Amino acid sequence: KMLKALNEAIELNPREANYHFYLGKAYFVDGDTGKAESEFLKCIELNRDFKFAYHQLGQIYMKRKNWKNAIQYFNKDLQLSGTRDPQQIYNWLALCHYFLAQYDQAEDEWKKALNIKENAAIYLNLGLAYRNRSKFKLAKDSMKKATLLKPSFAQAHFELAQLYIREKKKEKAKEHFKNAILYSPGSVFANQSKEYLGKINKKN
Repeated sequence: KMLKALNEAIELNPREANYHFYLGKAYFVDGDTGKAESEFLKCIELNRDFKFAYHQLGQIYMKRKNWKNAIQYFNKDLQLSGTRDPQQIYNWLALCHYFLAQYDQAEDEWKKALNIKENAAIYLNLGLAYRNRSKFKLAKDSMKKATLLKPSFAQAHFELAQLYIREKKKEKAKEHFKNAILYSPGSVFANQSKEYLGKINKKN
């Protein structure tokens, strides 16, 4: 009914950007990203300052792993005033840059996100990026902040434990492997933590 009503409204007034935006949202919710993309592009064609359409286009391109287009539209969203949840936009921007192997830019975007507000998931993302670039001290500091902000964060405990294994700090590693099991007993992190604990105990 919503799609029908919006299409009828567009037939009556095809140059109303709001109608195209809400029709795009309806298609997006319905899982039709192709039609959603067309409507959002039409929306910004009619109104270059329609920032929420840029936000939606960024999400569509990110889902498609079209990182460059996603970056373009997320940045356009940030350039216009009134961005909803800018911290999440910076997090998405960082991920896009990371997948393009633009690691320094990714780290900068995550830091911008954390300057808005500390967030455990973003500290985890930043920590993984540091670890993958062999910046192990920075990785450990970031993972520790993630676990302090969210003590039940099983993945952060698991990743931190592995960094302690690298430093041969077995007791600290065991503590965090046990937390990964405690807070998410049925997860892949818990299963892998049990394997690590078994190897540590066997060596001891």
